[in-house]
Amino acid sequence: MKTLSRTYANTLPNIRRLSREYSQGVAPNALAVFPSTGISWAKMQAIFFMPMTTAWGPCGLVWRQHASPRGAPRARLMRVFPAYRTMRSLRGALRKEFPAARLLRSNTKTIPAPRWLAEVRRFLMDYYNMANGAGKPRPIDLSHLARWLDWSRTGEFDRRVLQAVADIAPGATISYGELARRIARPRAARAVGAALARNPWPVLIGCHRVLGADGAMTGFSGPGRRRAKKRMILMEQSGPRRTA
Repeated sequence: MKTLSRTYANTLPNIRRLSREYSQGVAPNALAVFPSTGISWAKMQAIFFMPMTTAWGPCGLVWRQHASPRGAPRARLMRVFPAYRTMRSLRGALRKEFPAARLLRSNTKTIPAPRWLAEVRRFLMDYYNMANGAGKPRPIDLSHLARWLDWSRTGEFDRRVLQAVADIAPGATISYGELARRIARPRAARAVGAALARNPWPVLIGCHRVLGADGAMTGFSGPGRRRAKKRMILMEQSGPRRTA
């Protein structure tokens, strides 16, 4: 009993520190805290949300950070919220899908941001500013970014669909049927549309470039729906709008 009490007394400060660091969004090395308990560090994580203001309205990024066996937090991009009309509507969508996410502003210094975060933010800012004559967005290396996407909530079929969509060049369009053929599922056009509706990373992976068989602007569930889909395609095809 005394040995057990001493073990508990020695471990309690570590438990308190672990709880305090996770309340601050830091993902420490759980194996260092509990070296012999068998606790899974992969289950210890924190979810963050960062809003941003663009020419089309507020957007947001959601990512999770969790502990690693080497002690350095690992981060994965879970969701891109495209341009909403108001910050209130954006936060409403966030709270519905990620009620436990912690708000993190771009100038926050206490929480180390993922290495890829600045690249994704810059791409989205440039993309939406393109309509205002601010130039085309810098190309983003999706093959490099793919390792930082959180595929844990995405099924195998959806993943194949999204990876095929990532190969569609900005301004180009294909039909749902053609996309189904590209993934060797020619009769799965309807399932392809459903997978695109679940796309966690709109704009980054351009599901708006997939159209109906007759070129109709169908199947876009993001803010603005069909009008936004058409606007995005036309903007990509025409390039940045010139200003006097």
